[in-house]
Amino acid sequence: MSLNPPNRSEIYHRLSLVNIESEKYCKYIEQIEIDLTRTFPDIEYFTIGQGVDSMRRVLKAFVKYHYQLGYVQGMNYIVCALLWHTCEVDAFWLLVVIMDEYKLRENYLFRFPGLTKHCELTELLLSLYMPKLYSHFSNHFVMVQMFATDWYLTIFTSLVPIESSSWVFNSFFKDGWTFVYKFLMTLMERLEDQLLKKNDRIDMLSLIKPIELVSNDSKKFLTSLQKRRETLTWEKLIESSNKKNIDKRHIENFLQNYQMEIFVE
Repeated sequence: MSLNPPNRSEIYHRLSLVNIESEKYCKYIEQIEIDLTRTFPDIEYFTIGQGVDSMRRVLKAFVKYHYQLGYVQGMNYIVCALLWHTCEVDAFWLLVVIMDEYKLRENYLFRFPGLTKHCELTELLLSLYMPKLYSHFSNHFVMVQMFATDWYLTIFTSLVPIESSSWVFNSFFKDGWTFVYKFLMTLMERLEDQLLKKNDRIDMLSLIKPIELVSNDSKKFLTSLQKRRETLTWEKLIESSNKKNIDKRHIENFLQNYQMEIFVE
């Protein structure tokens, strides 16, 4: 089936009529219901507004469309961000494109093989472009997966405020995973001086993932990234990461030689 079928609205609405009775499906729906109002608890549209119903319908349709993949936490952030900027039908099909064409689904497979791949590639890029920080991380047993897991599962929609998430999507649709690597490295560059002064793994991780981020308060985190006399916005941060030069041959060579192991649940 095409990822952009001409009758995409009809297909989406037909999915809502599909009835599935299985223990597996019920578990997916139970988790969706739990995550609906806690994704963005400070945004009324996604707690008591019609956004809750839209989010539910999109996620349930996706479970039916991609039954073997199902629902995994993290998808909820992407769906909310898409719904903030587009209609329900388009949000569904954009989710399908992100999962299939951009292979985000690999991140959500059993034991997260895609996530492992992207984190290992990020560590390679850090070793090439930020060797001091990479060495510091290695000496203190800090791995990218310790702080980037939710960012990579949600392509940063769990970090960047929903109002600015269109910048994330535009960059991701343009450059794919290269944007993700660039954006993470931009964050690390701005934190590098502070991180190099830390000699405790917990202190380093607390700097990268402060408690404010647990409650979706990304404003304070953004402030910690600012240079002196700088007024930083998420848009400026994303724009600067897009301008970052990375030799794509490093990425291509890694992916050509990477053997991703797929596990059966």
